[in-house]
Amino acid sequence: MIKKITYKLLLFFTLVLAIHYVYLYTLYPSDLKKYSPLLVQCKTLSKDVSVIYFGESSNTAYAEKDSLKQTISEMVAGMIPKKKMATIDTFAVHAGIYKEWLKSLNPKGKECVIVTLNLRSFGAAWIHSKIESNLNKSVRLSETPYAGINRLLLALRMPADQTPLQCDRQIINDWRNEKLPFKSPFSYKTTKEWDDGYYKKLKNNGASHKDSARIILACHYIKAFAFTIHDNNPRVKDFDEIAAWSAKNNVKVYFNILAENIHYADSLVGKELVYLMRQNRDYLIKRYKAKNIEMIDNLEAIESKYFIDKNWTTEHYTDKGRMIIARNIVEHLKLK
Repeated sequence: MIKKITYKLLLFFTLVLAIHYVYLYTLYPSDLKKYSPLLVQCKTLSKDVSVIYFGESSNTAYAEKDSLKQTISEMVAGMIPKKKMATIDTFAVHAGIYKEWLKSLNPKGKECVIVTLNLRSFGAAWIHSKIESNLNKSVRLSETPYAGINRLLLALRMPADQTPLQCDRQIINDWRNEKLPFKSPFSYKTTKEWDDGYYKKLKNNGASHKDSARIILACHYIKAFAFTIHDNNPRVKDFDEIAAWSAKNNVKVYFNILAENIHYADSLVGKELVYLMRQNRDYLIKRYKAKNIEMIDNLEAIESKYFIDKNWTTEHYTDKGRMIIARNIVEHLKLK
């Protein structure tokens, strides 16, 4: 009986390995280009690239009136002309994707990786975003060391995609249940209470139709930033993996904390929201400095006038704002 089970197990593992190698040397390269082009970009970086920038739309967004249309990473590259720099970026990505990009890199010859850290990515609305399934598909082919298994997981949509309705339910559930750290006289215990209560308060105080856009924006700020980052936050676990990669491969990693419109957060909502934003920033700096990660703190580095979007909570900056961040990055870089 034991021999029969052992034989079947050996046969199974032999079959898995055979599928892995057949797929690896036949269809895998074309599938990788089709489903995971940014993983391909990571895997095929030139050997003389020593500095790498991981980013999202904050890197590429610009205002039509900008005299400089350069991205943040292009500005950084211009300030370190002796170094060959590469940029990997796309819209709405976060540390859960960055960590997979890192795993695809050959660390040999790499001096540092600059990783964008967006405070909003730790919140429920981003963690349970409707586009999360598509983002995960883009790195599914690197999920395990076995290419054939990864392709099977991609085909079977495992883990299962979340429907838009499921995403919305998860977001609202987090907003309803995660407690805020404030005590009396602050009257809201959760993000949902704060969002609903603030809206009703402004309306009941005689806010006019002209104030509707301001009220909506204020509530967007509450939903985007009214949370406390803790050790069990899935995004924290992602950044922990990035820190572990840095230590294992002896490659310096910088976490670039993006600037937020603190002035809008304060004027639209109040000091309590600004307190949460600063507290979350401080938590991340303390945690990752202890893991030998260089923290670049841009949270309050940019004035309100240098934010492009005035009716949404985005990290999109004018050329002057992007230049401020680029200079802060270069000031922190410790290159040979």
